[in-house]
Formats: sequence, structure tokens, C-alpha cells
Amino acid sequence: MTGPAPEAPEPALARGAGTTVVPADALKWAPSGSTGFKYKDAAGTSDGITGIKVKSGAANKAKALVKGKGGDLDDPVLGNLTLPVTAQLINQPSNVCFEGVFDTQDVIKNEATQFKAKAQ
Repeated sequence: MTGPAPEAPEPALARGAGTTVVPADALKWAPSGSTGFKYKDAAGTSDGITGIKVKSGAANKAKALVKGKGGDLDDPVLGNLTLPVTAQLINQPSNVCFEGVFDTQDVIKNEATQFKAKAQ
């Protein structure tokens, strides 16, 4: 059967961190060891994002961590998220996408204030 592709679910949260790179944003990114990068903005001036860490690893073992806070960061609807949960970190200028899909065995917390998962 052919037809239009099903619509993708709406994201619970979509934010940027230095997506429009200006000199001040570029200075917030720095190498982290020999295998990663980090973004630090204690004030959360870019959509409330205060930190990002990305690290390469063996096949299917890369790591991405995003933290945010404050009034510029909308509160996503959390708590009992329907699984599987797909998390994406997209570099808009290059269109590179890092994606993780987390199902029951991966979930550490699925609560009203936090979703935390680690791929097995």
C-alpha cells in the first residue's frame, strides 16, 4: 500500500544552542579531551541551554548530554512518556543529526521532572 508517510510526532522540546553562530556563541564551544566538545553558557542565553557535552566512542557508544534551566526553557510534558522515546541533537548549519532511541530496558527515570535513559 502506498500513500503519504505518517506524520512524525511533535517534539516535546526543541531548542538551540548557538545555532546562529556569532563570536560570543563560538567562544562557548570548546574541545573536551581528544574525543569530544562541550558548550557552556551559565546564563542560558541561547533558549535556556546551559551545557552540552558530546563525545565520540566505539560503534553505537557515543554520548550526548544537554542541560538547561530558566524561563527561556519551556517545560516539556514529562512523566510517563510513551516509549520508545527518540532524542535528537541536530547541528543545524551542517544538518548532522545524532539520534538515540530509548525503550523500556534503557530508561532510568521517566518522571514528571526528568527523563533519563542510557542505551544498553
